[in-house]
Amino acid sequence: MLDIPNLFGLESHADKIYSQYLIKLTIRGRWGDVINTCHKIREFARVSGVVGSSLFTFNFEIDALCRTNDFKVAWDRLRERELNVYGRYLHLQDHDWVAGDADILSYKYCPLLYFRDEFVMGGKLLEIAIKLKKRTESSFDLLHLVAASESPPTSIFRVSLQNFYFELGLDLRTWNGWREFVDGFDSKLFALAQIDRYAMISDSKLLGLFFRRVLNEQERRSSSKTTRGESDLTESLDRVSKLQTIASLQEIRQAAYLQPKIDAQMAKYFSDLY
Repeated sequence: MLDIPNLFGLESHADKIYSQYLIKLTIRGRWGDVINTCHKIREFARVSGVVGSSLFTFNFEIDALCRTNDFKVAWDRLRERELNVYGRYLHLQDHDWVAGDADILSYKYCPLLYFRDEFVMGGKLLEIAIKLKKRTESSFDLLHLVAASESPPTSIFRVSLQNFYFELGLDLRTWNGWREFVDGFDSKLFALAQIDRYAMISDSKLLGLFFRRVLNEQERRSSSKTTRGESDLTESLDRVSKLQTIASLQEIRQAAYLQPKIDAQMAKYFSDLY
């Protein structure tokens, strides 16, 4: 059992320090330690009277449980989070979801519903999430939530609306957001993918090919972890290359500045990492 210190009241940014530790455990694939550490952090927060400061642990624990294919317990943890946030369990289909819920719907509720074979509810909730995201995000930003990168998906991070529709025997063209979604892409993306926009509107099966070709081109143009979204594909290759180089240098400088501080905190509190 790991000896994790209670940093609440000891460090002003205890949640950030714990997050860095959980990230390192996650990178190393120490799923059992991630789960146990999340439990400890929430208990520390409870006895310290700062329960809200430990809400971030649910995401780490749910991801770790999914890595071990324990989707049942992952679902239980997601519902437990509701008690901490709302003080009650939500009636998912009737809940008044707001923009701030879009991410947890997209990346937690809907994927877990998929792996629980609850395709009707999962599909409806993902449609709601995409509609909420559409207010501030482009069709390109939402592409990974609509198009299937795998069928069936092997990870909660690869579940899409197309996966739900496939399981339900439905065509994406029956989704009431389909036409708006396809119309939202810059015409240059269709040229890059060598697919006609109106052909894809009429044949949703072309979405998979469009997705692969667009992402392949984006990967070819990327040399850093930073992406500017659709602009990386619509602007000239020279401009994108220059901006990617600048982004890479900024990432290196930021890491050189922050990493020693992070490493010092980790060494101070979490000897098991070394």
